[in-house]
Amino acid sequence: MDTQQEILNFYNYQLYDEKISFDLDSSIQSYSKVNYNEETLDLMHSLIDHTSLNIRDSKTSIKKFISKLKTNIEKVDIAAPASVCIFPKYIDICKNELKNTGINIDCVAGGFPFVQTYKEVRELECKLANDSACDEIDVVIPLGDFVDEEYTNVREDLKNIRKICKDKTLKVILETGELKKIEDIFVASILAMEAGCDFIKSSTGKSSMGVTTEAAYVIAYAIKLFNEKTGKKVGLKLSGGITTTNIAMQFISIVHYILGEEWLNKDLLRIGTSSLTEKLQKEYSEFNDKKIVDEE
Repeated sequence: MDTQQEILNFYNYQLYDEKISFDLDSSIQSYSKVNYNEETLDLMHSLIDHTSLNIRDSKTSIKKFISKLKTNIEKVDIAAPASVCIFPKYIDICKNELKNTGINIDCVAGGFPFVQTYKEVRELECKLANDSACDEIDVVIPLGDFVDEEYTNVREDLKNIRKICKDKTLKVILETGELKKIEDIFVASILAMEAGCDFIKSSTGKSSMGVTTEAAYVIAYAIKLFNEKTGKKVGLKLSGGITTTNIAMQFISIVHYILGEEWLNKDLLRIGTSSLTEKLQKEYSEFNDKKIVDEE
């Protein structure tokens, strides 16, 4: 099963743009309005992969990054984020700084963010990450092969990465901003899941376009059909431009609408962000302050 149409037929793909637009404009939006509350903000914070993937990252900056996060969690008394997401060279620093916090270490590997490197380098970086103290590994789909419709190559590459990263939670990044059709996003999602990934991640955050609500809808739809076909639950990580609680709420509502309440936990849903974390902490704190005033 190598062609796009064969994959669409096998999973009984039945999406079209008008249906996505209708759902996004109606029931999904209504969920966001009803569920904006203290409990949802706390949940949202627990789903975060708090990210620092900057060209100027250093040992000093990563230590400050983690120290500030820990201080704010204690001060605001909010649920800890699921993980911190960093470059692999900072795994050992994170291991020390995150001790006894319950926060996972998530690293990017395998030629992130472009996968335009030697196969041996991609595999070695993944092996080193698998042998490290990290808990989770994010790798990008070989996008060039996918664009050329070399689906067998994509599937075999990801299966091989899955074998190498056998001890870790594996997230496969689609870079949806570079995929021009919703069918491409669906097929890329299926290839990643068939290869054995634990999560599908939307974006690297390094492309000119991050995740859109339409892309999130299609990935969630692919996860739903894959679950119906195989019984396997695959997680979803949304990233790339999720900078406000309002935007995050829209994405959570999409997941709730398509996949249901059982996907609204850190084992099956993540939000990759560098800027949303502190905004969530601030809004959560304001909710608490208002509650104290109302009780008085």
